[in-house]
Amino acid sequence: MRGLIILCMLGMLSMPSQSWGQEFDDSKRHRQVGFNMTELISLVIPFKVRSQASGPFGFTWRSGSNGRYFNLQLGARLGSAGSDSDFFNLQLGRLRKRDLNDKWTYYTSQNIIGSSGFFNTPGEEAPNFSDGTIGASFGLGFEYELTPAISLATESLLIIGVAGDGTLRITPPVGIFLLGKF
Repeated sequence: MRGLIILCMLGMLSMPSQSWGQEFDDSKRHRQVGFNMTELISLVIPFKVRSQASGPFGFTWRSGSNGRYFNLQLGARLGSAGSDSDFFNLQLGRLRKRDLNDKWTYYTSQNIIGSSGFFNTPGEEAPNFSDGTIGASFGLGFEYELTPAISLATESLLIIGVAGDGTLRITPPVGIFLLGKF
């Protein structure tokens, strides 16, 4: 799995290589693809405890222009039958970005979310995989631009479940995403 993450990260870094020195015109449509790098970073940086809790999502895809994007996020861990750490999370919605300065951006999102299992956050008890929810989520995130094509991001969510277990929860910003723009 780690090899696949590293391969995807290297592929993502090579995709926008022709535009690393160019600024992106925000009025033209572009896409962002991101991968949750929390577990990989915890292998490289010597934290006291290696964290398996990296947030509910592992993959992000955005498409849009003028600071308005379609947002898709997906996260899953599916192991052997009956595993307590299995989960599947899907989120679809819209995202709005606003610049704080030339390197920092904050964004808000409104989404429809579906979850089975749990949200993969620190201190959370892993329920049965058949437990889940369908509802809405509202996100607040920050993005730091490393180059015009590569950035780092993190996000916090307010989740309101209306079906299933009917949850109301705040998911802290535990995941660090590496995003590539093309």
